[in-house]
Amino acid sequence: LLHIYADSHSAMILGAELICPDAEHLAHPLAMSVQHKLTVFEMLQAPFYHPTIEEALRTALKDAAGQFSGKRPVGLSLCDSCPEQPLC
Repeated sequence: LLHIYADSHSAMILGAELICPDAEHLAHPLAMSVQHKLTVFEMLQAPFYHPTIEEALRTALKDAAGQFSGKRPVGLSLCDSCPEQPLC
């Protein structure tokens, strides 16, 4: 279970609640995102390696981003550092 809390106007990540195996692997990037005042959309631009538990964080961020209608589309295309087109 992972809930991301973000400011309703700026989409800045304010905190999170999580209970899951290997939660410490998710807590570190979440704490850094709060410290650096990153938005949900900025976090989605970060690489999420496969297969890792950190992919669960990407799923929660996509769910949070979906609540910001009209801000930005949510999908793999948010990763600007990837030169290839996503397969999905």
